[in-house]
Amino acid sequence: MAQTAAAADSGEPPGAQTAAPARPIRPAYPPPAVRRGREGRVVVAAYVLADGTVGSARVQHSSGFGVLDAAAVRAVRTATFIPARRGGAPVAEWVRIPIRFVLERR
Repeated sequence: MAQTAAAADSGEPPGAQTAAPARPIRPAYPPPAVRRGREGRVVVAAYVLADGTVGSARVQHSSGFGVLDAAAVRAVRTATFIPARRGGAPVAEWVRIPIRFVLERR
């Protein structure tokens, strides 16, 4: 199971809102990673546009496993966000999205 939480630094002026996922981002766990028992945390930097779509996404901090990094970026690129707001208007901004890949123990 992969888990996510949007990192939001507060330090914004009053009335400002940081972009956040509209719903939890749940990347598909890559089968090769499951077979090999790979787990890890990926931090994806995403440029969220004013309409809530992702204009760009890249790995900011790798899990150490390319297959997990790629799955995290793919999931963030297709996610929908609640856009950031400044002065009541939606604006584009970069956000960091941490994603954990944790295998269920049986």
